[in-house]
Amino acid sequence: MADVEMKPADTTQDKSEDKKDTKEPPPPPTPAAEIKSNITLIEKAVWSLEPRFTHRVLRSFTALRKKLDDAVLREAIQEIYPAGTPVYNHSSLHTSNMDVDSSVRASLLSWLPEAPTKETMDVDDVPATKPPTSDPVPEAQIYLQLLLIHHLLAKSETYPKAMVLVKETIAKMQALNRRSMDPIAAKVWYVVERTYELAGDLAEARPYVQPQNLLAT
Repeated sequence: MADVEMKPADTTQDKSEDKKDTKEPPPPPTPAAEIKSNITLIEKAVWSLEPRFTHRVLRSFTALRKKLDDAVLREAIQEIYPAGTPVYNHSSLHTSNMDVDSSVRASLLSWLPEAPTKETMDVDDVPATKPPTSDPVPEAQIYLQLLLIHHLLAKSETYPKAMVLVKETIAKMQALNRRSMDPIAAKVWYVVERTYELAGDLAEARPYVQPQNLLAT
């Protein structure tokens, strides 16, 4: 019986499959992109009346705030509130004729130092983007202020600014009085007490921090 010549197996397909299997996963989102994604989830929670989306955002809050710096927060605010975004009118549920440059956007950016020269761009260098149709829901602003407070508490020299922002955030939450704000408000009440504690004025926090406000923290 003649010997049968054994041909080497064709491993080309196997190699290609191995390459597919070993393909590197996409890089994780940047902190600014993560903040933008969280704002989207918060808006989804508000419009769908499903607080579970907000709770999903808050579960990652501790990890996210460790990645914060001036540049990250500035980038996130500028992308979430582009120049010319109409302002949310809380009384009529319609937008006003003001823009965010003179209100929410400017207010949020005012808590951060001005961008270094290398971070600024000429107007002609800014890529064109689709004009926004409306600004984010009020819960988004409170969430961003919460991030700013924690960022300001990272350094003792910015404790006074954190205290001012805490009082402003409390006043805004109480004026809005929205049930959809409750999950974020619980985090705010916690940081209120923490801010007063770090400032050495914990007793002064008692008029603000009530037991019912801390139940969800």
